Amino acid sequence: MSTSAAKSTATKEEDEDGVLTVLFIASQTSRNWFKLLSGIRLVNRSTGKHFKIMVDQCDWPELDLYAYCDTKLVATLNEQHDPIPGTNQANRRTIRPDLVCVRATVHSICSRDYRNSLYALQFCNVPCVNNFQCLYAELQRPIMYGALLEIRKRLGEKLFPLIQQYYYPTYKTWGITPSYPLVIKVAHPHAGYGKMRVENSQDFMDLGGIVAIRNDYCTAEPLIDGAYDLRIQKIGNCYRAYKRTSVCWKGNQGAAELDQIPMTDRYKLWCDEASKLFGGMDILAVDAIVDKSGKEYILEVNGSEIGLGPEFSEDDEIAIRDVILKKLEEVYGVVSDVVPSVLGSTVTTTTATAPTPAIPADSSAELELIEVRNRNLALQQQVTNLQKTVETLKRQATSHVSRSPTWSTISSVCRCCSMAAVGLFIGIVLILVLNPDIRFH
Repeated sequence: MSTSAAKSTATKEEDEDGVLTVLFIASQTSRNWFKLLSGIRLVNRSTGKHFKIMVDQCDWPELDLYAYCDTKLVATLNEQHDPIPGTNQANRRTIRPDLVCVRATVHSICSRDYRNSLYALQFCNVPCVNNFQCLYAELQRPIMYGALLEIRKRLGEKLFPLIQQYYYPTYKTWGITPSYPLVIKVAHPHAGYGKMRVENSQDFMDLGGIVAIRNDYCTAEPLIDGAYDLRIQKIGNCYRAYKRTSVCWKGNQGAAELDQIPMTDRYKLWCDEASKLFGGMDILAVDAIVDKSGKEYILEVNGSEIGLGPEFSEDDEIAIRDVILKKLEEVYGVVSDVVPSVLGSTVTTTTATAPTPAIPADSSAELELIEVRNRNLALQQQVTNLQKTVETLKRQATSHVSRSPTWSTISSVCRCCSMAAVGLFIGIVLILVLNPDIRFH
């Protein structure tokens, strides 16, 4: 066969490939979702037909949807004011999405309310990440809390420490409250909006008079004197745990320091249980707060629009890609030509502990096992901290002796080291006596 004939045949085969269109509804124009699936080809396991993936991206304000009962959803994407270089975002285009990944908030403050557009996805039964049930439940706080409350009833407050919360449908029902001080959350917004501290009953009633103007619903929960916040993230099979320390009582506002922490069985259990809600949440984050005594309180669960930590954002994007490819396989029966080891290499090593086995609702022994593991982990951390304290004292002693090598100084340093060593020994003995099941590795 001649070279020209071979090229003609290849072009014909390429033209006969099917196309699956994936639409990312994302508010961050700085994040390029076009490149996420670029170059990946799919093949139908039954027919052997090949498919290419076409990706497009915009936010809700640039999106017009047309839904008809006898055709696929039609989406018109208007020009972006700040298009991503190398993409077609500077032009107006029309597509028929086969899958939609919602990475932008549907309903927030001011005029940002795109619930009517969201309903168009369900009208035409367009597959979504997360699915429509999840996206709808995330719109209103009481729906999500009610689902989490069922988990707490099944597992118990010890394993699933959901914060106490009261719900008031209208200002007329404002009455019984948790103990003061409180946090009142008005209506649906997240990210610290619509949230206020209430110190006493007079403040509570004053706020009620303001809420009555719009007749929004409210929730009330105890104000936790937090040491730091937790965000436990699950994207497909990729788990991450973050600790956030903020200068503001609203941890998601103002300056904050974000650090990754080990993923424990306890945190993984939270995510695994939440991921079963509403037909399955592919992307989620459990938000919690830890008080000064170390007690944890689960606050809420957020879905596919969660922000990504800057340090691991590229790995998390790969995890989102895996979720998209898995969803395409489930819906359309197509598999990717990406090498499996490459596809999952970044997500299989992000969990610090082994996967938690399935826990029957009535198995108290299994639930207690998780508590023992987490307690041992915390005690090992205490021993490590004591060891670091001794090392610090040694360095200080060495520095002090080098500056002033007198007998009185040496004697003082020896006493300090002796006291530190005795303290470390006593601490370890107490830990072993009180927790005979602890294991050090």
